[in-house]
Amino acid sequence: MLPESAVDLYEDTDFFSALYTLKGEMLPKFRIVGDDWDLEVKARYQTKSQNNKSLHYFHAYAVKDRVAAQGLDNKPPQKSIDEIEMREFLPTPEVQEAIVADLVNIIPRVLVKYLTPYSTFKKAVIYHIPHPRSKEMVENSEVCPLGLQFLNPNKAAEMAQILQDIQSKYVPTVTNGGETEVLQKVFFDGDQLTEERARNCQWANTLARTPTERLEGITPAFADWHLKKMFLGIFRQLFFKESSAAEMGTSCASMNWTAKSNAKKGPEEDYNAYKDFIDHETEAHIISRWMVFAGMTDRKGSPSIRLIPDTSDWDLHMKKEWLHKETQVFLDEVFLRTSVPENVIMLDEAFKQGFTCRNAECGAFNAFDSIYNYHNARMQIGMLFMDIVDAIKEGDGYRLVNCYKFVLLFAYKFKHTKYAYVLLLFFVLTCAVLSKEESFSLIVNRFINSNGKLGGNIPLDLLMEHLNLLLKRLGKGMGGNMTNASLQRAAQSVVPLNNVMKGIYEDCSKVKRSGHHGSKNPEEAVEIIVNDLLKGNLGRSGYPSFAKFKSNILDVDYRDFFQWSKDRLREWKGIYEVADH
Repeated sequence: MLPESAVDLYEDTDFFSALYTLKGEMLPKFRIVGDDWDLEVKARYQTKSQNNKSLHYFHAYAVKDRVAAQGLDNKPPQKSIDEIEMREFLPTPEVQEAIVADLVNIIPRVLVKYLTPYSTFKKAVIYHIPHPRSKEMVENSEVCPLGLQFLNPNKAAEMAQILQDIQSKYVPTVTNGGETEVLQKVFFDGDQLTEERARNCQWANTLARTPTERLEGITPAFADWHLKKMFLGIFRQLFFKESSAAEMGTSCASMNWTAKSNAKKGPEEDYNAYKDFIDHETEAHIISRWMVFAGMTDRKGSPSIRLIPDTSDWDLHMKKEWLHKETQVFLDEVFLRTSVPENVIMLDEAFKQGFTCRNAECGAFNAFDSIYNYHNARMQIGMLFMDIVDAIKEGDGYRLVNCYKFVLLFAYKFKHTKYAYVLLLFFVLTCAVLSKEESFSLIVNRFINSNGKLGGNIPLDLLMEHLNLLLKRLGKGMGGNMTNASLQRAAQSVVPLNNVMKGIYEDCSKVKRSGHHGSKNPEEAVEIIVNDLLKGNLGRSGYPSFAKFKSNILDVDYRDFFQWSKDRLREWKGIYEVADH
């Protein structure tokens, strides 16, 4: 007698054995990255029925997680939002020392590149700071294009449809008795605006009946490239004024001297030109400050204060150790610590334990705020940005999170309230709301490596920008033949098209341009800025355009920041805990 169905070919023990095997395996996980895709289509001959069009669709891709969260608890939450301590999202002294430890490895790269006496230490420099996930971060990322959704994410109703479509197609679910249960949540990454729209759609459905109706299968998250661009905008707010063009040593004057006129447009209009200038200016500040520190009169002369010993019989380890010790002394002298985190933490503890003393002589907080010059501040924020860039390249999520604890204060201080909001929410999610497994994955798997190279990681939203640009070119090339069907085919082919082109280059033994934006002859720009800084005798004196400039650029009112943070935590408790089903 033949079995009635394929299921009858197996016994119950076979199914239990298969389930047991699957439970012991780490199934691959992925995240979805999306962004608004817009295109202006101009009609050659305008009529009432055929006019110019402004297309706004949603473009997305999926990327497989390279690091598996093995052995971590997958049951959320980790703890109540009430239990979060201020030190968990602020740059405490321990975090500041960790960043200094990163810079001990980064600063020598600049020294051996521009200062001739230190060229003998080139092989002793660490160009790729190792971390526990270094091996996985070298692997090539597996990317799958998801095509276009012909809905406008700028409209709340259509954004909700986009999320519902993503959840129904890509979030693992199971249906029992007519009820759909989410088996595994999927991170949905994008720029700050995309994250905000997705989050608001979720919160608007908080009181819906089922998990799928509440869109619980999706966890919105922000990616890093747009945050970097915001941070560069703070550089411009702080250090650039058109009126300072004649004031030697200022950013505006240096742009003129180095002929970097495109950088004057700022990161919003010309990101690459502005970032290149910022990188060179930071290197110049480090070099000029080191020359004073070591007692050097020019870049090729030997130090007269911090003498370089005879290294002829030194091995690589000895050179590395000496170079790191010198850099540590340098950073101890120039890296300014901030007391804002300690003050906020003390205030938090006072609220929890009660105010024991209100006498003015009790001295609970240090209100003294030192005035330093423009260039000290410029070097501080520049070194922090160097650490952020390096952490992204190496795919070191936890190092990046340490840097973001500083960026949170910068975003709050300079009124980038949406970024301050999303950063604080990020820390609340990773410290409390999400499970330990989800928190680990959110931090670690936030990069993509298209070439499988060491130090070749980029932010998820930067690849999205590249794919959007390629799709725009394909769309414009279609001309009058552009339809939704042709656009969809193009959107689903952008990643395979890149792979085919890469294969052709390899078969023909040709070197394909990497896409990395580097500048021509950076030594020239750095040398010009270094000479300006040294000739100007730029000690503590300021500039007319920055007459009241404070070196302590993080002079945040810690009481206001504390109150703002507490208000946000109460708000999110009402969303993530009180309304929990």
